[in-house]
Amino acid sequence: KDGEYHLYYQYNPYGSKWGNMHWGHSVSKELMHWEHLEPAIARDTLGHIFSGSSIVDQENTAGYGEGSILAFYTSASDKNGQIQCLAYSNDNGRTFTKYENNPVLGGGDLGTVFDICVLKDSDSYKMYSSWRPQKSIALSTSKDGKNWSAPQIVLPPVEGSSWEADMNRPVVVYKDGLYHMWYTGQNDGKSWIGYAISKDGYNFERQSKEPVLSAEQPWEKVAVMCPHVIWDKHENIFKMWYSGGEQYEPDAIGYATSKDGLHWTKWDKNPIFKADPAQSWEQHKVTACQVIERENDYLMFYIGFYDINFAQIG
Repeated sequence: KDGEYHLYYQYNPYGSKWGNMHWGHSVSKELMHWEHLEPAIARDTLGHIFSGSSIVDQENTAGYGEGSILAFYTSASDKNGQIQCLAYSNDNGRTFTKYENNPVLGGGDLGTVFDICVLKDSDSYKMYSSWRPQKSIALSTSKDGKNWSAPQIVLPPVEGSSWEADMNRPVVVYKDGLYHMWYTGQNDGKSWIGYAISKDGYNFERQSKEPVLSAEQPWEKVAVMCPHVIWDKHENIFKMWYSGGEQYEPDAIGYATSKDGLHWTKWDKNPIFKADPAQSWEQHKVTACQVIERENDYLMFYIGFYDINFAQIG
């Protein structure tokens, strides 16, 4: 924004081990050299500050000013579970003010709502999420980014399915009048990736009874999950980056392409990205990436694991 890239990441300002999660903040003009700033969002009584999604509110739909940054993030605690909160910034992301009526979604009777994907859609926002108590992918909508509708199931589990007993981790791409969703389906300690489309963003139809991506290569072990998909308008193909390996936390990141979103070809040199033993913070696993296409290259953000219980964002 305004000539700067902003990186927000889970961060413990009080020690080198997991705990007291804040959103750390760094800025860069060229994505190679980063200036570390004060934490952007601090832990509070609602819990640790986990993952989230940020957008620039160009139309001032939230009422905090044109060009303000809206940060939707997960607060996590034993008391509340994982709930969705909002903070806004009017100084190019340097400081954030939390919405006074947080949480905006989750908690109470709703339970855990996370793994969010937020789209700006005409005059409203769409938040797709994993609604964990329902084992479903749900949609909430908002006109202002603050007041959200209760989750509405848009893709439920399939009774008796061998791979869709638990649905989570959606990514949604709007293209040519259709909402394209890829998601993780899980059952019996394994994970697969499925595909569904919708004309209105609410009523999704599965495009196959079988997963579009399965664990087939040795490095993928028992799970492929956490898809991130973009449409490459220059090559006219969908590009997917996905995680593969163990079920609890996968091990590495693979790459696949598709002309129609349904039939995928995995890169023959997968995984494209794996743990680096020379970097202690990501020596154990890397997973759950998001990729941004730039003019001449791609930028990847991902989770790196020091060990199975300690993760950071790279």
